[in-house]
Amino acid sequence: VDNSIVNQKKNHHKSMVRIGFDLYNKTNLHFKPVVSIKSSIVQINQCKKGDLVGYNYKYVCPTKKTIAVVPVGYADGFSMSFAGMFLNFKGKKCKVLNVCMDCFMLDITNIKTKKGDEIFILDENNPLKIYANHSNISEYEVMCNFSHIRASRKYI
Repeated sequence: VDNSIVNQKKNHHKSMVRIGFDLYNKTNLHFKPVVSIKSSIVQINQCKKGDLVGYNYKYVCPTKKTIAVVPVGYADGFSMSFAGMFLNFKGKKCKVLNVCMDCFMLDITNIKTKKGDEIFILDENNPLKIYANHSNISEYEVMCNFSHIRASRKYI
């Protein structure tokens, strides 16, 4: 650990500091996040005014929209409470319209994309903090929920 980082910790007594949650989060400018979650768009739908998106009548299109389906849902830790929040995709803020067990739907109206394009669900542009703030839960809880994701893990 860089000594300048160690020297910022007020109660240290040795030359080591437990980094902890800072590795998973971009709260400290000295660290880069060590975790990212990415998926890909599996379907793109053109919806018209009045169309239902997902189930439970939770979202009804108020206007014509282009909607991407991403195969990550509440069974993966992507909570139903994330509906209504905005994710950064291709440099634009896109609204999560609905969350189902195995997927979520994202408004990609006016964004050039295609089936198979990658989307980062968790990274420096979509940090734990936006999920926590939107759902009024802790960043620790968001990270624990994402640990249930049904995806392959790649350790680098």
